[in-house]
Amino acid sequence: MRQLEKSKGISGYSNIEDQIQGVSNQKEILDNQKDQTLQEITETVRQIEQEVKERKTLLAPEIKKLRELRETMQKVEEVHSKEKKKYDQEVLVHDQEKGKMESDLKTVFNDYREAEGKFHCNNIQTEIYDAKLKRIANEGKFLTQPEKRLTNEFKSYSEFFNAKLRQQETIIKDLKAHQKHIKDNSENYAEQMRLFTNLKQLLEIKRRTAKDTGGEQLPGYQDTNAQGFDRFVVRD
Repeated sequence: MRQLEKSKGISGYSNIEDQIQGVSNQKEILDNQKDQTLQEITETVRQIEQEVKERKTLLAPEIKKLRELRETMQKVEEVHSKEKKKYDQEVLVHDQEKGKMESDLKTVFNDYREAEGKFHCNNIQTEIYDAKLKRIANEGKFLTQPEKRLTNEFKSYSEFFNAKLRQQETIIKDLKAHQKHIKDNSENYAEQMRLFTNLKQLLEIKRRTAKDTGGEQLPGYQDTNAQGFDRFVVRD
């Protein structure tokens, strides 16, 4: 064959044909593998689809329940939203009414306290007025009835207050006289205070000297029997 190919000038044709045949064989093998792979993939897809279908069938009741629950939840949310809006409106109205009632109550309580204060004030004024009327009536009895007297010392309120007035006038007069006497003799009082202070200082020096020297060579001595005060006794 090779010699024939060489004589015909086509050397190597058989090799090429063998190569082509080899490629064809490899292609056939690959095609078979491809078909097998496609079959496997198809089978896998079929199994997956079957499993998905079975799971859908299995989950269908649960999915239906879930949809029903979602619809129910949506309805409940709508009702809740509607009722909550009504509730918020009612709360707002009641809060406004509460604030108004508190304000009215505060006003009424303040009016009550003011009225109570006026009531007690009027009662006190009434008692004072009644006491004055009673005093006036008694004063009339004291002045018109000889046997009626305010006290053993005073016949009536007029006599009592006039006596107190004269007493106060006398006290004021005495105080003014005493004040004038103090002003007129302030210089003499100041001199007496100065002399008394000097005498007190001199006696204090003598007392300390007697205490330090034991009383020797002094015209007197400290009286140790004196209690609560210091006493210097002059010797004869």
